[in-house]
Amino acid sequence: MGYALALPPAPPLFELRAELLDVEPPVWRRLRISSDRTLADLHVALQALFGWENRHLHQFTSFDGRPYIDRAHDPYAPPEMGEERDVRLTEVLLEPGTRLGYEYDFGDEWEIAVWLERTLDGGEGGAHSGFPELVDGNGAAPPEDCGGPCDYEEIVAILADATHPDHEEIVHWLPSGFDPAICDRERIRDRLKASTRPPSA
Repeated sequence: MGYALALPPAPPLFELRAELLDVEPPVWRRLRISSDRTLADLHVALQALFGWENRHLHQFTSFDGRPYIDRAHDPYAPPEMGEERDVRLTEVLLEPGTRLGYEYDFGDEWEIAVWLERTLDGGEGGAHSGFPELVDGNGAAPPEDCGGPCDYEEIVAILADATHPDHEEIVHWLPSGFDPAICDRERIRDRLKASTRPPSA
């Protein structure tokens, strides 16, 4: 007589809000991610959520001010900076309301505030695959290498003004059909699936 093996319970899910600071229209994403994932996994998810290509250095800063980096990409960083691959989300997002800073591209200086909104049982929220999942979002993220919040503000203004002398140049430089107010959820979900590793990896 065969016996079914009991599977271990799925780890809790974190529902996070990630908001890009100092930009208009507002750009934010809400995602669900397994609580046992690492900061390195969250970095990959954030790159997919905001449409970036991981071309630049980045850094997390925990609620207590501790910085975490990917030392493989930044081998000369000071030794007191933590390794993001070694830190699980449960270690830095302790309870709802806990906030985590994420800075990407130290030239453009994009800053994202990430905070834990709620914790769900592993079986809640539909058929969760173990991959990070987009729940909701608002606005298009600024394109890679556009200069940072101030330059992006100017790009948005030029895009909205068909009489501006640089309007056509900006339209051709931006991704096809770019609209600052639109969050393309299906494209983001495709990017998440393509860029993140399976739970057992």
